[in-house]
Amino acid sequence: HEEDLYIRPLAFYSDEIIGVRVHDLNAEASIVVIPFGAYNKNEDNMHVTVSSWRRIDDNSIPARGKIAGAYVNSAFIKTDAVRAGFDEAIVLNADGHVSEGSSANLYMLRNGVFATPPITDNVLEGITRRTVM
Repeated sequence: HEEDLYIRPLAFYSDEIIGVRVHDLNAEASIVVIPFGAYNKNEDNMHVTVSSWRRIDDNSIPARGKIAGAYVNSAFIKTDAVRAGFDEAIVLNADGHVSEGSSANLYMLRNGVFATPPITDNVLEGITRRTVM
């Protein structure tokens, strides 16, 4: 039986005493594996909008790290887009520059050259970005 799987590694800090800090804690990890179907229903013909939500600023929560608490930003962006009849949304940063999709880097092919927003526009410095660029 062959199917796509979603593998979510999660690294976190823990301690017997709950508190707000990232120092003097134990590093822990877990991995969740679940079946994974199509991420978008219309992957070949997506309808997108520009989100009214802004990408979380890098000075608040660094986009280059897949920080679990930051996923609420992507969740609001995606949910608003779907509820408005779209498949996905393009997200702007605080300066109004294109940043990325709710959970994907954006690329444009112009004159045979790929272009994508710079890291300074609060984008995830992920594997896909490194591979394409």
